[in-house]
Amino acid sequence: MQTTEQKDKVRAVRDERKKFKEIPEDLRKKHRQHKEKFERAREPLLQGLASKNDLKLFKEAQARACEVLVRKMRVEFHKVIDHAGQKSALRQCTLKKLFKVC
Repeated sequence: MQTTEQKDKVRAVRDERKKFKEIPEDLRKKHRQHKEKFERAREPLLQGLASKNDLKLFKEAQARACEVLVRKMRVEFHKVIDHAGQKSALRQCTLKKLFKVC
């Protein structure tokens, strides 16, 4: 059962989401220009596409996913370092630079 506070928050989120049914042409143009200029080198523009709450949730999930990936990469990095005699020096240095160890 939801508390009054939870119900109010759900209502506020729904009201905010209703504002984003259609993206204005000027905003579409701005997003296209950004995508053409930076391609995949930068995060796409997200303003105007979703509510502030949805953007916040998206960025939090993205940050968590990045943390998981970094942890997995560190495990692999240490496997390579532990088997230093079996891996090439270039590969070790590349991994060290990736994690800013050397």
